Amino acid sequence: MKTGTIFLVTNFPQQWPVQEPTLIAKQLIDENSIFEILANVNGTLTFNVCGINLTTQIIAFKNAHRALVSCIWNDEKQIPIEVNFNSIRINEFNDQQFIIDSKPELTKDSSEIPIKEIKKTCLPWMEWRKHRYSSMKTEPKEGRVLKSLDIQVQELEEAIESLKHLQNTFSQKHNLYLQNVLPILRSLLFWPDSKGRGSRYNPLLLRITGYLKLPLPIFAFKDRIKDLKNNQLFKEAKSIKTFNFPSTIIKHDNEKLMDFQEWLDMEVIIDNSTNKLSTYRWKDIIFDGANASSSAHFDDDLPKFIDELKNNFSWEKSMFFEYVQSVVLITIELGEKIILAANTK
Repeated sequence: MKTGTIFLVTNFPQQWPVQEPTLIAKQLIDENSIFEILANVNGTLTFNVCGINLTTQIIAFKNAHRALVSCIWNDEKQIPIEVNFNSIRINEFNDQQFIIDSKPELTKDSSEIPIKEIKKTCLPWMEWRKHRYSSMKTEPKEGRVLKSLDIQVQELEEAIESLKHLQNTFSQKHNLYLQNVLPILRSLLFWPDSKGRGSRYNPLLLRITGYLKLPLPIFAFKDRIKDLKNNQLFKEAKSIKTFNFPSTIIKHDNEKLMDFQEWLDMEVIIDNSTNKLSTYRWKDIIFDGANASSSAHFDDDLPKFIDELKNNFSWEKSMFFEYVQSVVLITIELGEKIILAANTK
Protein backbone atom coordinates (compact mmCIF):
# COMPACT_ATOMS: atom_id res chain seq x y z
CA MET A 1 0.00 0.00 0.00
CA LYS A 2 1.31 3.44 -0.88
CA THR A 3 1.67 6.48 1.37
CA GLY A 4 -1.07 9.08 1.26
CA THR A 5 -3.38 11.53 3.00
CA ILE A 6 -6.93 12.61 2.20
CA PHE A 7 -8.75 15.58 3.76
CA LEU A 8 -12.49 15.77 3.32
CA VAL A 9 -15.19 18.11 4.65
CA THR A 10 -18.51 16.33 4.34
CA ASN A 11 -22.13 16.85 5.33
CA PHE A 12 -23.91 13.92 6.92
CA PRO A 13 -27.69 13.30 6.63
CA GLN A 14 -30.00 14.62 9.34
CA GLN A 15 -31.31 11.11 9.83
CA TRP A 16 -28.30 9.56 11.51
CA PRO A 17 -27.39 6.71 11.76
CA VAL A 18 -28.27 5.76 8.18
CA GLN A 19 -30.98 3.17 7.59
CA GLU A 20 -28.81 1.06 5.28
CA PRO A 21 -25.08 0.90 4.51
CA THR A 22 -24.24 3.96 2.41
CA LEU A 23 -21.19 5.01 0.43
CA ILE A 24 -20.06 8.42 1.74
CA ALA A 25 -17.02 8.97 -0.44
CA LYS A 26 -15.07 7.15 -3.13
CA GLN A 27 -11.89 8.36 -4.79
CA LEU A 28 -9.40 6.73 -7.10
CA ILE A 29 -5.91 6.92 -5.61
CA ASP A 30 -4.40 5.48 -8.78
CA GLU A 31 -5.44 2.99 -11.46
CA ASN A 32 -5.37 0.06 -9.03
CA SER A 33 -6.18 1.67 -5.67
CA ILE A 34 -9.43 2.99 -4.20
CA PHE A 35 -10.23 5.05 -1.11
CA GLU A 36 -13.75 4.62 0.33
CA ILE A 37 -15.74 5.72 3.37
CA LEU A 38 -18.94 3.81 4.19
CA ALA A 39 -21.60 4.74 6.75
CA ASN A 40 -22.94 1.80 8.76
CA VAL A 41 -26.39 1.40 10.32
CA ASN A 42 -24.94 1.37 13.86
CA GLY A 43 -23.46 4.86 13.46
CA THR A 44 -19.89 3.78 12.76
CA LEU A 45 -17.85 4.47 9.63
CA THR A 46 -15.68 2.04 7.72
CA PHE A 47 -12.61 3.33 5.89
CA ASN A 48 -11.26 1.21 3.05
CA VAL A 49 -7.80 2.20 1.82
CA CYS A 50 -6.34 -0.07 -0.85
CA GLY A 51 -8.17 -3.06 0.62
CA ILE A 52 -7.28 -2.38 4.28
CA ASN A 53 -10.31 -1.58 6.46
CA LEU A 54 -10.78 0.39 9.68
CA THR A 55 -14.17 0.69 11.39
CA THR A 56 -14.45 3.66 13.76
CA GLN A 57 -16.28 4.05 17.03
CA ILE A 58 -19.89 5.26 16.92
CA ILE A 59 -20.23 8.81 15.59
CA ALA A 60 -22.90 11.22 16.89
CA PHE A 61 -23.67 14.86 16.05
CA LYS A 62 -24.55 17.60 18.52
CA ASN A 63 -25.45 20.43 16.10
CA ALA A 64 -24.70 20.56 12.40
CA HIS A 65 -24.15 17.19 10.76
CA ARG A 66 -20.85 18.21 9.23
CA ALA A 67 -17.25 17.22 9.92
CA LEU A 68 -13.67 17.54 8.75
CA VAL A 69 -12.28 14.08 8.12
CA SER A 70 -8.65 13.20 7.46
CA CYS A 71 -7.24 9.79 6.68
CA ILE A 72 -3.51 8.99 6.67
CA TRP A 73 -1.80 5.78 5.59
CA ASN A 74 1.93 5.10 5.53
CA ASP A 75 3.63 1.71 5.26
CA GLU A 76 7.06 3.06 6.16
CA LYS A 77 5.88 4.50 9.48
CA GLN A 78 3.60 1.50 10.09
CA ILE A 79 0.40 3.57 10.04
CA PRO A 80 -2.06 1.29 8.20
CA ILE A 81 -4.88 3.85 8.59
CA GLU A 82 -5.22 6.81 10.95
CA VAL A 83 -8.53 8.69 11.00
CA ASN A 84 -9.23 12.13 12.44
CA PHE A 85 -12.59 13.85 12.92
CA ASN A 86 -12.40 17.59 13.58
CA SER A 87 -8.71 17.07 14.56
CA ILE A 88 -9.53 14.34 17.12
CA ARG A 89 -8.00 10.96 16.34
CA ILE A 90 -10.42 8.03 16.58
CA ASN A 91 -9.99 4.31 16.07
CA GLU A 92 -11.92 1.06 16.18
CA PHE A 93 -10.69 0.10 19.66
CA ASN A 94 -12.39 3.01 21.44
CA ASP A 95 -15.87 1.87 22.50
CA GLN A 96 -17.01 5.34 23.61
CA GLN A 97 -19.35 7.35 21.43
CA PHE A 98 -17.58 10.16 19.58
CA ILE A 99 -19.54 13.45 19.62
CA ILE A 100 -19.02 15.97 16.80
CA ASP A 101 -19.97 19.53 17.69
CA SER A 102 -20.02 21.69 14.54
CA LYS A 103 -21.56 25.12 14.21
CA PRO A 104 -25.18 25.13 12.98
CA GLU A 105 -25.94 26.72 9.63
CA LEU A 106 -27.04 30.35 9.47
CA THR A 107 -30.09 31.51 7.54
CA LYS A 108 -29.47 35.12 6.59
CA ASP A 109 -31.11 35.96 3.26
CA SER A 110 -29.44 38.30 0.76
CA SER A 111 -32.68 40.31 0.71
CA GLU A 112 -31.84 41.43 4.26
CA ILE A 113 -28.73 43.24 3.00
CA PRO A 114 -29.14 46.88 1.88
CA ILE A 115 -29.19 47.23 -1.91
CA LYS A 116 -26.36 49.80 -1.68
CA GLU A 117 -24.10 47.19 -0.08
CA ILE A 118 -25.06 44.61 -2.69
CA LYS A 119 -24.37 46.98 -5.59
CA LYS A 120 -21.06 48.07 -4.06
CA THR A 121 -19.93 44.47 -3.65
CA CYS A 122 -21.11 43.39 -7.10
CA LEU A 123 -19.96 46.59 -8.85
CA PRO A 124 -16.89 45.20 -10.72
CA TRP A 125 -18.98 42.56 -12.45
CA MET A 126 -21.95 44.89 -12.93
CA GLU A 127 -19.54 47.22 -14.75
CA TRP A 128 -18.23 44.29 -16.79
CA ARG A 129 -21.76 43.38 -17.91
CA LYS A 130 -22.69 47.02 -18.45
CA HIS A 131 -19.67 47.52 -20.73
CA ARG A 132 -20.65 44.55 -22.89
CA TYR A 133 -24.42 44.31 -22.74
CA SER A 134 -26.08 47.51 -21.52
CA SER A 135 -26.92 48.57 -25.09
CA MET A 136 -29.00 46.41 -27.39
CA LYS A 137 -27.37 45.37 -30.65
CA THR A 138 -28.54 47.69 -33.44
CA GLU A 139 -27.29 45.83 -36.51
CA PRO A 140 -27.70 42.10 -37.09
CA LYS A 141 -25.14 39.96 -38.86
CA GLU A 142 -25.67 39.43 -42.57
CA GLY A 143 -28.66 37.21 -43.27
CA ARG A 144 -30.05 37.56 -39.75
CA VAL A 145 -32.69 39.60 -37.91
CA LEU A 146 -32.42 41.16 -34.47
CA LYS A 147 -34.22 39.72 -31.45
CA SER A 148 -36.09 42.13 -29.22
CA LEU A 149 -35.43 42.18 -25.48
CA ASP A 150 -38.85 40.58 -24.95
CA ILE A 151 -37.90 37.64 -27.16
CA GLN A 152 -34.58 37.20 -25.35
CA VAL A 153 -36.31 37.29 -21.96
CA GLN A 154 -38.75 34.66 -23.25
CA GLU A 155 -35.79 32.50 -24.28
CA LEU A 156 -34.30 32.90 -20.80
CA GLU A 157 -37.63 31.96 -19.25
CA GLU A 158 -37.82 28.82 -21.41
CA ALA A 159 -34.21 27.91 -20.58
CA ILE A 160 -34.92 28.22 -16.85
CA GLU A 161 -38.07 26.13 -17.25
CA SER A 162 -35.99 23.49 -19.03
CA LEU A 163 -33.49 23.41 -16.15
CA LYS A 164 -36.32 23.06 -13.63
CA HIS A 165 -37.84 20.21 -15.64
CA LEU A 166 -34.50 18.41 -15.88
CA GLN A 167 -33.90 18.94 -12.15
CA ASN A 168 -37.31 17.50 -11.29
CA THR A 169 -37.23 14.65 -13.83
CA PHE A 170 -33.65 13.48 -14.14
CA SER A 171 -31.91 14.42 -10.88
CA GLN A 172 -31.80 10.68 -10.02
CA LYS A 173 -30.56 9.74 -13.51
CA HIS A 174 -27.24 11.48 -13.35
CA ASN A 175 -25.93 10.86 -16.86
CA LEU A 176 -29.16 12.01 -18.51
CA TYR A 177 -29.21 15.03 -16.23
CA LEU A 178 -25.63 16.06 -17.03
CA GLN A 179 -25.97 15.47 -20.76
CA ASN A 180 -28.92 17.85 -20.95
CA VAL A 181 -28.20 20.61 -18.41
CA LEU A 182 -24.61 21.31 -19.46
CA PRO A 183 -25.43 22.80 -22.90
CA ILE A 184 -28.06 25.06 -21.29
CA LEU A 185 -25.62 26.23 -18.62
CA ARG A 186 -23.00 26.97 -21.26
CA SER A 187 -25.48 29.06 -23.27
CA LEU A 188 -26.58 30.99 -20.17
CA LEU A 189 -23.32 31.46 -18.26
CA PHE A 190 -20.11 30.87 -20.17
CA TRP A 191 -18.12 33.86 -21.39
CA PRO A 192 -14.67 33.78 -23.04
CA ASP A 193 -11.55 35.06 -21.32
CA SER A 194 -10.17 36.42 -24.59
CA LYS A 195 -10.36 35.77 -28.32
CA GLY A 196 -9.35 32.19 -27.68
CA ARG A 197 -11.60 29.42 -26.36
CA GLY A 198 -15.30 30.03 -26.90
CA SER A 199 -14.74 33.54 -28.24
CA ARG A 200 -18.17 33.63 -29.90
CA TYR A 201 -20.12 32.80 -26.74
CA ASN A 202 -22.50 35.54 -25.64
CA PRO A 203 -24.27 34.12 -22.54
CA LEU A 204 -27.99 34.86 -22.33
CA LEU A 205 -28.42 35.21 -18.56
CA LEU A 206 -25.43 37.53 -18.22
CA ARG A 207 -26.49 39.48 -21.31
CA ILE A 208 -29.99 40.21 -20.01
CA THR A 209 -28.62 41.04 -16.56
CA GLY A 210 -26.33 43.56 -18.29
CA TYR A 211 -29.25 45.08 -20.18
CA LEU A 212 -31.10 45.54 -16.89
CA LYS A 213 -27.97 46.73 -15.00
CA LEU A 214 -28.64 44.30 -12.14
CA PRO A 215 -26.34 42.67 -9.57
CA LEU A 216 -26.28 38.89 -9.10
CA PRO A 217 -25.70 38.58 -5.33
CA ILE A 218 -24.84 35.23 -3.80
CA PHE A 219 -22.97 33.94 -0.75
CA ALA A 220 -19.96 31.62 -0.96
CA PHE A 221 -16.51 31.12 0.50
CA LYS A 222 -14.00 33.57 -0.91
CA ASP A 223 -10.50 32.55 -1.99
CA ARG A 224 -10.92 28.98 -0.73
CA ILE A 225 -8.44 27.57 -3.27
CA LYS A 226 -5.98 30.43 -2.75
CA ASP A 227 -5.99 29.76 0.99
CA LEU A 228 -5.28 26.07 0.42
CA LYS A 229 -2.50 26.86 -2.08
CA ASN A 230 -0.72 28.83 0.63
CA ASN A 231 -1.26 26.21 3.33
CA GLN A 232 1.90 24.19 3.97
CA LEU A 233 -0.24 21.17 4.78
CA PHE A 234 -1.38 20.95 1.15
CA LYS A 235 1.89 21.82 -0.61
CA GLU A 236 2.44 18.22 -1.75
CA ALA A 237 -1.21 17.47 -2.54
CA LYS A 238 -1.72 15.87 -5.95
CA SER A 239 -5.28 17.15 -6.17
CA ILE A 240 -7.43 19.67 -4.28
CA LYS A 241 -11.16 20.00 -4.87
CA THR A 242 -13.39 22.36 -2.90
CA PHE A 243 -17.11 22.13 -2.26
CA ASN A 244 -17.81 25.86 -2.40
CA PHE A 245 -21.47 25.81 -3.36
CA PRO A 246 -23.30 29.17 -3.70
CA SER A 247 -26.58 30.26 -2.15
CA THR A 248 -28.71 33.38 -1.84
CA ILE A 249 -28.81 32.59 1.90
CA ILE A 250 -25.64 32.81 4.01
CA LYS A 251 -25.12 29.45 5.72
CA HIS A 252 -21.71 29.81 7.38
CA ASP A 253 -19.99 32.62 9.27
CA ASN A 254 -17.06 32.90 6.87
CA GLU A 255 -19.12 33.02 3.67
CA LYS A 256 -18.94 36.32 1.82
CA LEU A 257 -21.32 38.29 -0.35
CA MET A 258 -20.19 38.32 -3.98
CA ASP A 259 -21.50 38.47 -7.52
CA PHE A 260 -22.47 35.16 -9.13
CA GLN A 261 -20.10 35.90 -12.00
CA GLU A 262 -17.21 36.33 -9.56
CA TRP A 263 -18.01 32.89 -8.16
CA LEU A 264 -18.13 31.34 -11.66
CA ASP A 265 -14.65 32.75 -12.29
CA MET A 266 -13.22 31.31 -9.04
CA GLU A 267 -10.79 28.39 -9.01
CA VAL A 268 -12.31 25.25 -7.53
CA ILE A 269 -9.83 22.49 -8.49
CA ILE A 270 -6.04 22.19 -8.32
CA ASP A 271 -4.36 19.34 -10.19
CA ASN A 272 -0.73 18.78 -9.25
CA SER A 273 -0.48 15.18 -10.46
CA THR A 274 1.99 16.06 -13.22
CA ASN A 275 4.95 18.41 -13.42
CA LYS A 276 2.59 21.18 -14.52
CA LEU A 277 0.23 22.72 -11.95
CA SER A 278 -3.26 23.19 -13.41
CA THR A 279 -6.25 25.00 -11.91
CA TYR A 280 -9.87 24.94 -13.03
CA ARG A 281 -12.77 27.28 -12.38
CA TRP A 282 -16.52 26.73 -12.23
CA LYS A 283 -16.86 28.17 -15.74
CA ASP A 284 -14.24 25.67 -16.97
CA ILE A 285 -16.30 22.78 -15.60
CA ILE A 286 -19.34 24.07 -17.51
CA PHE A 287 -17.47 24.75 -20.75
CA ASP A 288 -15.33 21.60 -20.91
CA GLY A 289 -18.15 19.40 -19.64
CA ALA A 290 -20.60 20.72 -22.26
CA ASN A 291 -18.06 20.50 -25.09
CA ALA A 292 -16.84 16.98 -24.38
CA SER A 293 -19.59 15.07 -22.57
CA SER A 294 -23.07 16.41 -23.30
CA SER A 295 -25.80 16.49 -25.92
CA ALA A 296 -24.05 19.56 -27.35
CA HIS A 297 -21.01 17.47 -28.26
CA PHE A 298 -19.73 14.01 -27.38
CA ASP A 299 -15.96 13.98 -27.90
CA ASP A 300 -14.00 10.77 -28.28
CA ASP A 301 -11.84 11.80 -25.37
CA LEU A 302 -12.37 13.71 -22.12
CA PRO A 303 -10.41 16.33 -20.15
CA LYS A 304 -8.58 14.58 -17.34
CA PHE A 305 -10.06 16.78 -14.60
CA ILE A 306 -13.62 16.04 -15.83
CA ASP A 307 -12.89 12.30 -15.86
CA GLU A 308 -11.55 12.52 -12.30
CA LEU A 309 -14.69 14.36 -11.14
CA LYS A 310 -16.84 11.68 -12.76
CA ASN A 311 -14.97 8.93 -10.90
CA ASN A 312 -14.92 10.54 -7.45
CA PHE A 313 -18.09 10.08 -5.42
CA SER A 314 -19.68 11.72 -2.39
CA TRP A 315 -22.83 10.16 -0.90
CA GLU A 316 -23.22 7.99 -4.01
CA LYS A 317 -23.17 11.01 -6.33
CA SER A 318 -20.21 11.84 -8.55
CA MET A 319 -18.44 15.10 -7.76
CA PHE A 320 -19.11 16.12 -11.36
CA PHE A 321 -22.85 15.73 -10.78
CA GLU A 322 -22.71 17.63 -7.48
CA TYR A 323 -20.68 20.47 -8.97
CA VAL A 324 -22.98 20.86 -11.98
CA GLN A 325 -26.16 20.56 -9.92
CA SER A 326 -24.98 23.35 -7.60
CA VAL A 327 -24.67 25.62 -10.66
CA VAL A 328 -28.10 24.55 -11.94
CA LEU A 329 -29.87 25.32 -8.65
CA ILE A 330 -28.43 28.82 -8.22
CA THR A 331 -28.98 29.56 -11.93
CA ILE A 332 -32.67 28.70 -11.59
CA GLU A 333 -33.06 30.93 -8.54
CA LEU A 334 -31.23 33.93 -9.99
CA GLY A 335 -32.78 33.42 -13.43
CA GLU A 336 -36.29 33.64 -12.01
CA LYS A 337 -35.39 36.92 -10.28
CA ILE A 338 -33.99 38.36 -13.51
CA ILE A 339 -37.11 37.34 -15.46
CA LEU A 340 -39.33 38.96 -12.82
CA ALA A 341 -37.29 42.18 -12.99
CA ALA A 342 -37.45 42.21 -16.80
CA ASN A 343 -41.22 41.65 -16.87
CA THR A 344 -41.90 44.40 -14.33
CA LYS A 345 -39.55 47.00 -15.81
